[in-house]
Amino acid sequence: MNEFCLESEYWTLSVWTKNLDKAKTLLQKTYAKRGLITPPVSLLRFSPALITKDSTEPLDQYPLSQAYFFENTCYEFEFRFSSQVSSQTPPEIQHKLAAINDSFRFIKQDRILRGMIQTANDVGQFSLPLVFTLNNGHTIYQTLSFEVLPTKITMREDLDRIYHQLDQEYPLWRFAFAKSTEQGSDRNLHQKNTFALLWLANFESLYDELMRNLKRIIHAPHYRLVEHKRYIAVERLRGKLSINLQEQIHHKLSDGKNNRRIQHSYQQLSCDTPENRFVKYLIQYSLSRLSQIQKATQSRSIVERLAPAFFQQLQNWQQSLRAKLNQPIFQQVGNFQGLQQVSLVLQQKTGYSGVFKIWQQWKMFLDTLGSQAHVGMKSMDDIYEVWCFLHIKNSLEQLGFIVQERNRASINKNYLEASLQDGLRNAFVLQRGQTQIRLAHEPSFGKQVKTDSPYFSHTVHQKPDIVLEVKHQDLPVLLWVFDAKYRVEQGSNGKDYVPEDAINQMHRYRDAILFEWTQQEQTSRPVFGAFALYPAFYEQEQEHNPYQPAIEAVNIGAFALLPSTDTSHQHWLQQFLTKQLGKSDYPYKQVYQQKSSRIVATGMEIIR
Repeated sequence: MNEFCLESEYWTLSVWTKNLDKAKTLLQKTYAKRGLITPPVSLLRFSPALITKDSTEPLDQYPLSQAYFFENTCYEFEFRFSSQVSSQTPPEIQHKLAAINDSFRFIKQDRILRGMIQTANDVGQFSLPLVFTLNNGHTIYQTLSFEVLPTKITMREDLDRIYHQLDQEYPLWRFAFAKSTEQGSDRNLHQKNTFALLWLANFESLYDELMRNLKRIIHAPHYRLVEHKRYIAVERLRGKLSINLQEQIHHKLSDGKNNRRIQHSYQQLSCDTPENRFVKYLIQYSLSRLSQIQKATQSRSIVERLAPAFFQQLQNWQQSLRAKLNQPIFQQVGNFQGLQQVSLVLQQKTGYSGVFKIWQQWKMFLDTLGSQAHVGMKSMDDIYEVWCFLHIKNSLEQLGFIVQERNRASINKNYLEASLQDGLRNAFVLQRGQTQIRLAHEPSFGKQVKTDSPYFSHTVHQKPDIVLEVKHQDLPVLLWVFDAKYRVEQGSNGKDYVPEDAINQMHRYRDAILFEWTQQEQTSRPVFGAFALYPAFYEQEQEHNPYQPAIEAVNIGAFALLPSTDTSHQHWLQQFLTKQLGKSDYPYKQVYQQKSSRIVATGMEIIR
């Protein structure tokens, strides 16, 4: 099935792609190797619910007969509108990314809205917000969403394991702003943090509920009786008076003094309650966060990616909240001073209980986000790369190396995204006995030797994904280079291989990266081996690594690497690290004696 159609009251949607056979075969193969018999089926989701040609009741989802939306696939979307839809106000897609909106074009004479979408390495929920106007002037907002599936890994098993490991070491890093697809956050991520990107995603999912509860509060606010005291002339007292007050009046009159005013207490309903102050504070807090996010998106790199509809949505949210804040009830309410005790009003009263629940979700949004709200994620090639980096770190720890906290790799956090601090200076430093290891993510080797790094390249900058630097006392430094490739090519024998250009890149890294001995003014090649990491599934304890002969001959090759609870699927890389680093102090002679450690030029020999 390369094309499917969906017909509703106002439009007919046709989705077409050239060829899905390769993607479906790879998906079935991936699930079969995991022992999962049936791959997932694609669902179209609608918000609000939609009546289709085949249904009489509104549907919030429409199942397709098979998996249809995959990563790295191009799809053509065509909406053909009925005569009830006005062509004077062209229908349009209002996605938050400008690139997606710009890929759609409305053909007025044919009443067709057509566009191309390339899913790239972004997996998760993809939403298409469709906006069109009827001839009577009524505007309809309809969102269609579907899940983009990975083909080389499983969405629920492999990806969840990757996220779990990433979140343990780099909380919040995987979340990204202004991405085409989104995913639900993990409920097990216990990071009490006010990271703006996740707060915005949660705010968006709870906005309608918040506005409904605020409307209920404004229409039926909570009041309480407040005691007031004032001095009033005795002659103006009316009604039944208490015995105590009658005695005070008698004393005033009998004294014969001119001051005939008496203190009078009375009770009056007031909306200036702790509960209303709390609600006012929540509105002010929301406005403040939205304003900060709006300012954070004004940088040129972000503005160019976002569509005007996203900024308009931020403005609409702020306008709606300001309108609530300007209601007379909140003009009479003071500043929030905190809750001194548990309020039954906030827990039980209609409107207040809903607002209080939303506040609790905002306070612990990473624990309560779940699948209710969706957040943009970094692309799969970036996520796989960092996971490989952390997997190597864990493998080194299994060999007895201990991470030194003082130079631990860290992340930069701006207001909306987190990014890794790359380079050798920000690497993990691990120690075992007299052997020290620096595990670096994307260090850059430039044309000139820097004062803080003896490594360089004579030609162009080199930036491998992962570099393993090993030092043992005063002996020469050794490097192993690893490059994560989120790509797989199937060989004629049916096995999965890394793309050829990835192997060529390993040769480049080994030859291009140089080391300068400053004291001896000598230059050497420190890279003893370079290896690609790719997401292929093998029973590695029973099967032979297809790149093992090349690794033994020239120290260039690849290792299949996937997340798994069964370590036998990661055996090849662990076996290699064990052979090179051992389980005791580092065996340098063993490395230098390897035939593939140094291959000399014709007619030359190496003497140490």
